[in-house]
Amino acid sequence: NAEMLQIPEAAPITSLADIPTDRLLQSRTSGGIIYIDETGIAHPIYDRMIFDTRFRGRKPVGVLQEEIDAYDQGAPLTIPDGYLVTSKEMRGAVYVISDAKKYRFPNAQSFTDLGYRFNKISYVSQRVLDLHEDGGVIEVEEE
Repeated sequence: NAEMLQIPEAAPITSLADIPTDRLLQSRTSGGIIYIDETGIAHPIYDRMIFDTRFRGRKPVGVLQEEIDAYDQGAPLTIPDGYLVTSKEMRGAVYVISDAKKYRFPNAQSFTDLGYRFNKISYVSQRVLDLHEDGGVIEVEEE
């Protein structure tokens, strides 16, 4: 048909097209959960808080570790922006996450002066906190 010949040829379909994406997989061996992004890269999820804030209501599919290992491995998922976090190892230091960086409050007074509440702080492991580059101390103007 002449009309069919006028349709431009697209890029060939590769094996990437066969890879299911936007999936949560859980290893039946280790119990670890990973997220497969839209490009087919596997990102480990190191903390329940990250899972709950990013994938509320979704359930991972249990698979063999070999299936997880078949994906290209990417960076671990980080805490979403806007969350307040600390770890037991930080001895009272509280951070807010912004642009995947952790910004430390200089003191409790600054924290409350900026309108934050202590009951909104989540505890995460030091390993998870260390996934976030240090953004420095939040500067609070004195009135």
